[in-house]
Amino acid sequence: MIASSTWLTNGAAMLDEHGRVIQSNDEFARWAGSSTLVFPHLPELMGNRCPAWSSQMQELLDLSEPFCEAYLEETTLQPSHWYRVELASNDTAKFVRICRCLPPLAQIAEGPVEQLVDEEESRREIYARMLRAESQLKMLSGRWPGVLFSQRPDFTFSFVSQRIEDWTGILVDEWCRTPERFWDVVHEADAVELQAEITRCKAGEPVTATYRVRHVHTGRVTYILERREAIISGNGLVLGYDGAWVDVTRQTIAEKRLASAVWKETLGVLTMGLAHDFSNIMAGIYSLSETYQTHSAADHPFQEGFGLIKRNALQATQLVQRILNLHQGKVGQRNYHNATELVTDTLDVVRKTVRRITIHTDFAKEQLALYVDPIEFRQVLVNLTLNAADAMPEGGDLFFGTALHKEIPAHTFVQGILPKAPAVCISVRDTGTGIAAEHLPQIFDPFFTTKPLNKGSGLGLYNARLFVEKHGGAITVDSVEDKGTSFKIWLPVADFTEAERLQSEASHGRKTLLLLEPSGKTLEPTAQCLRECGFYVATAGSERVAVELLHSPEYQFDAVMAVLNGQSRLTPRIFNEINRLKLPIKTIVQICGSNEDEHDSALLERAHLVISSDVPPAEIAARLREVLTPRS
Repeated sequence: MIASSTWLTNGAAMLDEHGRVIQSNDEFARWAGSSTLVFPHLPELMGNRCPAWSSQMQELLDLSEPFCEAYLEETTLQPSHWYRVELASNDTAKFVRICRCLPPLAQIAEGPVEQLVDEEESRREIYARMLRAESQLKMLSGRWPGVLFSQRPDFTFSFVSQRIEDWTGILVDEWCRTPERFWDVVHEADAVELQAEITRCKAGEPVTATYRVRHVHTGRVTYILERREAIISGNGLVLGYDGAWVDVTRQTIAEKRLASAVWKETLGVLTMGLAHDFSNIMAGIYSLSETYQTHSAADHPFQEGFGLIKRNALQATQLVQRILNLHQGKVGQRNYHNATELVTDTLDVVRKTVRRITIHTDFAKEQLALYVDPIEFRQVLVNLTLNAADAMPEGGDLFFGTALHKEIPAHTFVQGILPKAPAVCISVRDTGTGIAAEHLPQIFDPFFTTKPLNKGSGLGLYNARLFVEKHGGAITVDSVEDKGTSFKIWLPVADFTEAERLQSEASHGRKTLLLLEPSGKTLEPTAQCLRECGFYVATAGSERVAVELLHSPEYQFDAVMAVLNGQSRLTPRIFNEINRLKLPIKTIVQICGSNEDEHDSALLERAHLVISSDVPPAEIAARLREVLTPRS
């Protein structure tokens, strides 16, 4: 009997452990060309229909997987028919399902369309494929943090994710109709290398490349990690490309700066050795000039010269010693210091490095007592000074000030928690280029910088933010483009009980909380209340900032406390990050101005403690201590 060539929808058969057909449905029997199948061997049966299938089916049967599939082309018919074979098996039996299907994508692109739509079943499968593909593509493109694309050979896009507009400034519609747009945004320094990678891709090799694209309106550069694979027909014709972009800007910049930092660390070691030698030389000059001055008469004409040499040598030795202290100092050791003296000592070092800049000082006459880590303080002040100098390449004025404020004025851009008045203010103001208004909310983020790649790390202001948060203070910024920038560090005045209090808190196991409040409306008063109850508190106004603080080596958190109200919602992100990092951190949720029913019950169940809105502050502190105290 001649095998049927009609559309096969659902042919099915049961096989024994040797691959012989022991039972089949009527559709499979008709398609195979026999109404009665008496234990035929499946590879032999399939080979009767198409000789090439015999070996392919035997290979499928030999596989040990519980489920496998293969696609078979029936070349004895014109046009060719394609079938999908699914094989499920256990220790004693196998089940095979065969159905006719559309050819692979490359074959469809080459073949005449009318051959695919001449049967109702093929039209239904095409329709089902389109619905599935559209649904999956919509889901992926909406959730994927990068860009998914299908690109034609002329580099226009048949499909591209909406996010490409944010990275390039070109609308999706224009990407789909203008071929030259692709090479308009690729950085000119990367174009030749990218063309070579695409040539490799045309040869059938999937390629991964990193290159830069430039926003056509703002000039902002984004580093792209691209995975590209060519769609090639059976006769070698390139039909297009499928691929994806991922933004790796921060990673790439961090890697380049890390390489630069390693070299700078090496230079620092060399500088330390040279500074020691220089200090020894100056000590010899000082001693020799002192000896000559002592052994010469008071009215000798060299007396004045020896005195001048002696004073300059002493100043040089002191300056070198300050530089060595900056290198050798270790963070983590707090003590009581006068704010003005700390600023003055730091200025003696940086004054020699800022050329063509006039430094002005306005220091408080009274003592401004701080309980701070002096090394971290100097690092922050040096970074602010160098940033100001970079903003005045042609010279300008740089103002330093210290003052005691009995009232703290309102500020737009604040990082940290402004301390209670009276508070000490250390200000650094320049007359440079200023900071663009759109950049001000981001300047304290890690790795954010507007400087060229080899000019800044993007960590200076981030470290300043960590410093003030660690010391219970804040840093504010005011800036006007082309007029200058003013940074102010606000720190609490020391009352000389800090050392004893910290020591007592350490001995009693003081707990450190990461306070997360997405809406930000009650963040500051809640943090202040927790501090007054004896907790150390770092704050985060978003889950993104909270995750950054979890990664920060500056903190060892005992708990994350999320404050939820009617306007703020919590996602699983912070819980998942704690689990991923395997941190021994408790999770606490405080609900304010809303009911528990209004929030995700699954997330609330993951928390170690849920505090309702009617609990008074004293009771909140007691419950926190209870959940954070390890049980014996």
